Amino acid sequence: MNILLDFITLSVKTGAGEYCRRVYFELIETLNKNENDDVNLFALYDSSKGIAYDDMRDDALKRRHWVAFVDCKRKKITDIVEENKIDSFFIGCAQYVGVYEEIARLKCEVIAVVHDNYAEELTEDSVYDYFLHANGGYEYKKRFKYEILNFMRYFRLTLKLCKTIIKNRHNGGYEKLLSKMRPIMQLFADNKNMRIVTVSEFSKSAIIYHYEIGDEKRISVMYSPERNPVESNSVESVELRSILDSKRPYILMLSANREAKNAYKTINAFKRFCKFNKDLIFVAVGRKGETSSRILNLPFLSDQDLTIALRKCYALIYPSFFEGFGYPPLEAMRYGKPVLCSNVSSLPEVLGNAPIYFSPFYNTDIFRAMMKLVQSDDEYAKRSELSLTQYKIVHERQERDLRKLLDLILKKE
Repeated sequence: MNILLDFITLSVKTGAGEYCRRVYFELIETLNKNENDDVNLFALYDSSKGIAYDDMRDDALKRRHWVAFVDCKRKKITDIVEENKIDSFFIGCAQYVGVYEEIARLKCEVIAVVHDNYAEELTEDSVYDYFLHANGGYEYKKRFKYEILNFMRYFRLTLKLCKTIIKNRHNGGYEKLLSKMRPIMQLFADNKNMRIVTVSEFSKSAIIYHYEIGDEKRISVMYSPERNPVESNSVESVELRSILDSKRPYILMLSANREAKNAYKTINAFKRFCKFNKDLIFVAVGRKGETSSRILNLPFLSDQDLTIALRKCYALIYPSFFEGFGYPPLEAMRYGKPVLCSNVSSLPEVLGNAPIYFSPFYNTDIFRAMMKLVQSDDEYAKRSELSLTQYKIVHERQERDLRKLLDLILKKE
């Protein structure tokens, strides 16, 4: 049996990349344990993009299991499949592989993972347009004192906003995002040996809503496997070490540089919260911009430091506008940390009743969630216990679903 594995998704470090790493290493361990000499692995990569993870490159994998690397920069994926007599092709993230239009013509068995329908949701619900308004760049009165300057700034920024929307809607910005899924969905329609795996019921519903799916039975929901934490007490980041040494309790926010994660509205809510609470500080990872004695920015952290930051925080806040699954809240729950979380997309499905939920569209509701968390020691203890309970439930589901996915790849299902 010859299995082709998508290493194209590993060209950048993302949640989808971490998903693939966990699946690949579990697959390799399974093959080594069971001594499956009749299974040959081929890694599909694009040399023009490279592989971002050191432990997933050719020389590193050969020490764990033999894998033949094949380059789709020099040859079409359809030709690679035919020449290597591939029986099954596992695509770790449909959008990354969807840029290669020839995959729509594949005849072999294909298993493709769709983590979310981010581009589709941006266009369907005009969320991208909302980002442009919600990130603070268009709050004219706060930024300019005099009316004449307000008017001039208003005119310039409104013109910029209109140009951006026109560019994205009519000059290919949105179209480029959406086009990545079209070869995948064409393959699903034409190849009855294709299966789609998605990571939540929400994501499955989104696929069915946005595309004409003829056979829903070929779409399976399997939770994203847990990313293995890098446990250590040694802190690499000078900035994180300074925060930990101060012993100040902090609310942690991750990926605060990304518009979809909603840092601007959350920080506004926290500023108001500061008038009622004198103890907590706000730590935003990846964010650039203003800081204060209560609002601190951290650079992107190594896996080791990220684990420490989660383990040491007072609580995690996750105000995201959109998620296909949502790793960070679960990673905080692993350590019994309370979570303040958006009540949209996949998050309530995955996180259950553990978080204090809020609407990410209202500063006042984010503020309310912060106030509720600190209203009493009993509330904090309750949320901590609920986090641990929900983490265990989801962890068990993640491990079961990972075994199902491996069985599907190895045709044991």
